[in-house]
Amino acid sequence: MLPFWFLKATAPFISEPLSALFSLSLRNGFVPQQWKTAVICPVPKVQRPVSDADFRPVSLTPILSRVLEKFIVRKEFYPLLNCPENKPKFSDQFAFRPTGSTTSALIHILHLVSNLLQDNPYVHIIALDFSKAFDSLSHPPLLQVLSSLGLNDTAYNWLVNFLSSRNHVTKFEGDMSEISAINASVIQGSAVGPFCFIASASGLRPQDTGNEMGKYADDCFLIVPAKNSNSIQTELANVNCWAASNNLVLNIKKTQELIVYKSKHTMKDIPDPIAGVARVKQLNILGVTVDGMLTFSEHVSMKVSQAHQQLYALKALKTHGLHGAALHNVCRTVFLPTITYASQAWWGFVSAADKHKLSSLVHKVKRWELDGGLALPELDEECLKLDRTLFSNILSNEDHVLHQLLPHIKIGLSSYNLRKQSHNRTLPLCTALTSRNFINRMLFNY
Repeated sequence: MLPFWFLKATAPFISEPLSALFSLSLRNGFVPQQWKTAVICPVPKVQRPVSDADFRPVSLTPILSRVLEKFIVRKEFYPLLNCPENKPKFSDQFAFRPTGSTTSALIHILHLVSNLLQDNPYVHIIALDFSKAFDSLSHPPLLQVLSSLGLNDTAYNWLVNFLSSRNHVTKFEGDMSEISAINASVIQGSAVGPFCFIASASGLRPQDTGNEMGKYADDCFLIVPAKNSNSIQTELANVNCWAASNNLVLNIKKTQELIVYKSKHTMKDIPDPIAGVARVKQLNILGVTVDGMLTFSEHVSMKVSQAHQQLYALKALKTHGLHGAALHNVCRTVFLPTITYASQAWWGFVSAADKHKLSSLVHKVKRWELDGGLALPELDEECLKLDRTLFSNILSNEDHVLHQLLPHIKIGLSSYNLRKQSHNRTLPLCTALTSRNFINRMLFNY
């Protein structure tokens, strides 16, 4: 593989021939064989790996291939997401797409759950786990899905050639394995791989009306209201069928179920457990711990524990001579994002006591002078700023992944002389629970 520094240094001289090479590759639907060999560098998934399963096989693909892949993704793949006929297929997917994020996925899931709890005593959240999803995805069904999405012939033919006749080698601690052929996977480390996976996952949809799903790449969460509890086995059978058709395996042993209750009074109506699926009291959804009452107390406790570890590290940095703006920048970019991660999704559900616990951490930074003399913003101000920034983006961008959650635009003028709103959306009827989810909260407070 040509190193990055060489390509950067010679860019003024090789940009024109490379452009011609890229055009020729696309026009003929041909990918050079040198671009089809990936070097797998195992990355530990746990602090002390003891087996092969504790490593994530990240592929290092040729830089020139990735440059062309990114161009194709921007010009050919992303526009497919916003086609009117394709939008519903990706409405529950929040990974590897513009404006998508774990925060958006969490907001979507909590919005669905809180709304379903208005008419149901409880809601099932089933976290589905697929074994090695990126590494075993079959190519034929993937190409069939991409064809049905309307991918043009030039990009389609190029992708067919890109996925065929691929090889990989594994490099670990300086040793290199023999070359092996690849006949599946979306090539982790490639630029087209992430889009290919979410395109394939678009075929996984709930079967029963009223059931919902939220996805972030291969993290899938099936949401079933109490009135549809008897449909869970049908839904799991459908998931297994979809997985089998795509050469994937649903790991039922790692699949978990959380029951979210409307109130403490409805906790007595405990549904029967799902055969083979572990029922938990807290569920980690994309880095946020959700409990059965949507209080997020356990999540706050974990964030407080993590923040104290970072405060200790900041004190050590200060002791070793880090001061002023440098110390402030470390604190601002490491400590603050830890306690505000995805706050737009859960901040409205947190109790005043838990908010005080988090705010006291910021006050402790100021008391210990770990902010470099440049004051950090109050936590409630920082969370409000994050809320307003995201909501403004949702309002102004029709292609935002969360734009679908907004209520309809108001039609006509009211005969009442009400205060002027900062948006033109109708205000929904809210309960004590639904008023806490991000969209409803911001509709009233933006």
